[in-house]
Amino acid sequence: VARFLEASIGVISGSFVVVSCLFIMLFTSALAVASLGTAAALGASDLTAETFIEQTSEDISALLAEWGMDRVFADEFSAVQVDGEALAHTPQDELEAAFAHANIATMHWNRLHRRLAPFRNAVVMPEAGDSAGPGAAGGARRSLQSSVEPDGYSGIRMNHNKSMVTFGNDMAILRTETGIDAVTPLLTIHGDLNISGTAYGDFPGSSAGDYGTSRGNPAKSCRAILQRNDAARDGIYYITRLGAKAPFRAYCDMSRGGLELVFKISHGVGGDAQTLWDDKSALNEETKYMNVLSNGHYSSSQKASAWKHNNLLAVNTHIMQGNTVARYMTFDPSNQTYISWFSDDTVVASDWTDLLSEDKNFFSIAGDTNYGREFFVNANYGGCTVDAGWMVLDNEDSDPCDWEKDNNGATGDIDILYSPYTTLSNADADWVQGDTFTVLVDIDEVFDSCPDALEQLEYTAKDGHYWVDHNGQTDPQIVYCDMANGGYELVFKVVHGGGITDANTLWTGGTSGEDYTTSPLSSHSANPTSMDEHYVSPFRRSAFDSDLGLTVDEVDVRVITDGVVKKYLHFVLDSSATYTSWFGSGYLQSSSWNDVLSTTRNYFSIAGDTSNVRSFFVNANYGGCAVDAGWVVVAGKSDGVCDWEDVEESYPDIRYSRLNTLDQADTYGVADLLAVFYKWH
Repeated sequence: VARFLEASIGVISGSFVVVSCLFIMLFTSALAVASLGTAAALGASDLTAETFIEQTSEDISALLAEWGMDRVFADEFSAVQVDGEALAHTPQDELEAAFAHANIATMHWNRLHRRLAPFRNAVVMPEAGDSAGPGAAGGARRSLQSSVEPDGYSGIRMNHNKSMVTFGNDMAILRTETGIDAVTPLLTIHGDLNISGTAYGDFPGSSAGDYGTSRGNPAKSCRAILQRNDAARDGIYYITRLGAKAPFRAYCDMSRGGLELVFKISHGVGGDAQTLWDDKSALNEETKYMNVLSNGHYSSSQKASAWKHNNLLAVNTHIMQGNTVARYMTFDPSNQTYISWFSDDTVVASDWTDLLSEDKNFFSIAGDTNYGREFFVNANYGGCTVDAGWMVLDNEDSDPCDWEKDNNGATGDIDILYSPYTTLSNADADWVQGDTFTVLVDIDEVFDSCPDALEQLEYTAKDGHYWVDHNGQTDPQIVYCDMANGGYELVFKVVHGGGITDANTLWTGGTSGEDYTTSPLSSHSANPTSMDEHYVSPFRRSAFDSDLGLTVDEVDVRVITDGVVKKYLHFVLDSSATYTSWFGSGYLQSSSWNDVLSTTRNYFSIAGDTSNVRSFFVNANYGGCAVDAGWVVVAGKSDGVCDWEDVEESYPDIRYSRLNTLDQADTYGVADLLAVFYKWH
């Protein structure tokens, strides 16, 4: 199976020498689970133009597995038996006809781009007699010009019917009279390549590491930086936006998804939180204070301008213990001012699980003005020993209750106090102090979809959070996009030991399931590696609503442990699929278990075995607990369980076969989570 992606690579300053390359890879879906031993034996560093065409499909598929790219080829094409030599001599038009795909030019560019990243520093040796410089023998090498902008950029292009490019490890590309004839460790190019095209000296996105790092190259938002450079760290960047007179310095919390810090209160430091918030002028707008640590208050001169931005999509407050978020709240700032946004009407998510449902006597920035209790979120008064709620910033001026005294703050200092539990608690007996209270705004561009974001960001977009409105069919919501595999959207995640009785109910949105439906404005659980809490996107159901006019084309189910996909099931859907029926053998196209389709099954559905509360259940047979065998299950809380299900203390229990085939259930491995991804149009 072959896939070529397009990328133009180009020129030296005034010279018109352009290398237009073809990248072709091979994969046989029957060999999707390749031997890593073979890959190690072959090795990227051993690959040359001559040795590549001698490899078998098995060798090549193993190498793809070593590079982590086997899924790309296994999932997107039907099986075709080929080898390197056959491919090298296949005319261009036949290749294009054989491997035509609607998204061939855009899919998986990000992963390929990372593999070819060292090519950005490639040098070109001019041909003998070239006016651009000395001859090839002993001539000076010159760097490709990264300052040259692409003219009509369209990606990798196949310019000759015997051209082939694959990976190696060096950075030298030599130009000869017959074209490109280089065998290097970084890049192996076999065959004749046409030298033509427009001037372009670098891959798109090569300046991603510089985006937002200078006043001359400001970013649209903190999240925009992270979307282009997933290695960006917490720190100070340059941001520009409507309402700001010029680019300004802002602290970007990249660890939490690219949020802009606009306000910080430090425990035990003097001042009045409401007064500091209401004041539009800057406070401590110096590097040492522009962070989330407890070293002094901070207020951005641009906090008010954030509320003038059309793409202010969410506001988050964090109570920090050191550099850890102890408790968070997410607010919908729509139609709100920078004063009114903090209220019971606008809060949409929190790890205080009862915050949205319980009654409150205070929820505002001003709070209880009689006692200096600001940013006050409280449930009830009833005497100092009965007061209960969630949090307060207390200014220590007039404290009638013991619970707001002796918190390491002198008179006039601000105390940060909060419930350490996942619910409200008694202020006198339970509340603890935090180090800092921060307000962070989430400003970002809204895309139609994950693939749209990938395209708009020139196929350099990184895995992570993006705001999408599903082609204008939903309100903007923040989602996790798997860009490395072409723009899959995370719609569901069930966490091992997360405390839901039945994963099927969680998926379908029954009585308890709807309680877990995640706010579309909160990114805290929308992460396929985080075990903090379940994630249930409202789009998992609405995507199949015919009124929206959308079509779910593909679904990935991934079993994940320690952030690594251990096993997967890949489904290709048709128009008859529903949001519950897609999980079945009729739609399964490929899997890392190679015998799922060829083996008789007694269960293959989301509902699974309802009597034993076994959901997302793909099973071969029952025969008594010691004989049960299959592939994967999310076991809920049930009375009649087998020893292989640990659902008494930690349910749901996510179990799976660690083999490439089915296995007996009592030898299953335990997974951290099971995640569901959609690709749709």
